[in-house]
Amino acid sequence: MNTNNKSKRSFLKTSVLAIATATGAALTAKSQVCSITPRQTSGPFIPDDFPFRAANEGAPYFKTSDSDADLTRLSDGSSSNLPKGQIIILQGVIKNLQCQPVPSANVYLWQADNEGHYNHTEDPNVTNPNLQLDPNFQYRGHVVTDADGKFSFKTIKPKYYPLDPSDTSQLRTAHLHLAVTHPKYRTLITQSYFEGDVLEDIEIIRRLNKKDIILSPNGVIRPELKSLIVNFKRTAEIKDPVGYLELTI
Repeated sequence: MNTNNKSKRSFLKTSVLAIATATGAALTAKSQVCSITPRQTSGPFIPDDFPFRAANEGAPYFKTSDSDADLTRLSDGSSSNLPKGQIIILQGVIKNLQCQPVPSANVYLWQADNEGHYNHTEDPNVTNPNLQLDPNFQYRGHVVTDADGKFSFKTIKPKYYPLDPSDTSQLRTAHLHLAVTHPKYRTLITQSYFEGDVLEDIEIIRRLNKKDIILSPNGVIRPELKSLIVNFKRTAEIKDPVGYLELTI
C-alpha cells in the first residue's frame, strides 16, 4: 500500500473522529437543561423602590435607602457598628434553562433582622415596643451578576418571627427573600432557607405558606424545593459561614 495513501486515510480517520467528538460534545451541551428554580411567595414586606414590586403592593420601608451587597454596613456612614446576629455570606450563580450563566442579572435580597423584624411599615412585629429595628442593619440588598453569572451578599441569618405578634407559637421559618430580574427573562421571586432549621409543623403555617418550605421533624419537602435549602459552613478562606445557591431563570 502506498505510504502516502495510508497516511491520508489515517489523517482523515483522525479528523472525522475529532469532528464527531466535538459535535457530540456540542450537542450534549446544547441539550443540557436546568430546572427552573421554584417560585415562592414574595411576602408583604417588599421594599417599595424595588422595580419588580407590583403597584400598591405593601407599604414603603421607613429606614435606610442603602441597598448594596453588604447588608452589615451602612454606606451613608450613619453607623460603624455591626448588626446583631450571625454574619453569613450568600454566594451563588444565576443560570438559564440551558444551564448557561446569566451575566448582568439584577439580584435583590430582603429579609428580617436578628429579632425577626422587617424594616417595613406593614410588619406588625415592629409595633412591639420591646423590639426595635437594628440601626446597624441594612435589611435589603442589590447586586448585579458578573460575567460568569455569579453574585454574593454579606448579611446575617434572620430570626424566626411570629405570624401573629400575640401568638409566638406560630412561627415563620427563617428565610431570605430573593428576586432576579433581567430584560431577556421572566422575573424570578423565590426564597432560600437554612439547612438544619427545624420548626413544629403547625397547620396554620402550612396553610398560609402553601408554596413555602416549612421545616419540621417529620415534614416532607418536595424534591424540587430542596434546591432552596442552603448549607452555610465556615471555610479556611472566609471566617463567616458561607452558603451557595444556584438559581435558574
